[in-house]
Amino acid sequence: GYRDDIELLMRSSSLGVIASTGWDSFTMSSVEMMSSGLPLIVSNLQGLAETIENGKNGYTITPGDYEGLRDCIKDLVGSDELRNSFSVASRRRAVDLFSKDIQVIEISKIITKFTEFASRV
Repeated sequence: GYRDDIELLMRSSSLGVIASTGWDSFTMSSVEMMSSGLPLIVSNLQGLAETIENGKNGYTITPGDYEGLRDCIKDLVGSDELRNSFSVASRRRAVDLFSKDIQVIEISKIITKFTEFASRV
């Protein structure tokens, strides 16, 4: 059901996992986890794989590869240094690429290009 304490749950977590086995889009939950500084493990599916930089702020796994998921979890849980490094990188990636301000800038660029193109047609 609906929760209004998600930020508290994320702050008490060591990592985030989205292990989808079928098609998945670019999920807001992955960006929210990164914004909270969580390293991510996500299925290597279209939108999900775009949210992280594999080996920098998280890992991608083949959908349905539970052994690969297990190994990634063990790597992150077993190394404070790796987990902290991924955590810092996750937060930075969320701010640098997915913040509202950045999204407004990027959408404005698209609109400007479209407007320029449309004025030439």
